[in-house]
Amino acid sequence: MDRAAIFTALTQRNELRKAAKLPLLDLRTEMALAMQHEAQRVYAEQCEKFDDDRRRIEEDVLRELRTTRDADFPTSMGGKWLVRLMADRRFRAFLEIEHGIRKPAVTSRHPITYGEFRRSQDDVPE
Repeated sequence: MDRAAIFTALTQRNELRKAAKLPLLDLRTEMALAMQHEAQRVYAEQCEKFDDDRRRIEEDVLRELRTTRDADFPTSMGGKWLVRLMADRRFRAFLEIEHGIRKPAVTSRHPITYGEFRRSQDDVPE
């Protein structure tokens, strides 16, 4: 899907919202979000092409961890997460180094900043 098709779909959604007397969408925000979704979809398609390499990398990670830990590792959910985390990092590095494919950045439509109103240590009286 290209930018023009995404923009056309958004304007059609806004027409429907206007007819239903709903607040209109912020086209700039929605366009950026739709482009991110499209980039994620394309990245997922590219990753599927290298599924055999992903499996090989995961087996390598599992073999390494079993030599340093236990022969029947992973026995817990945390162990499975560790294997998946390490394999995903190595797979992303493999894609970037070998094929020039980078994972697109992920942002939120409504980002939350924690501690934005927290007083700094300089403001606290002693």
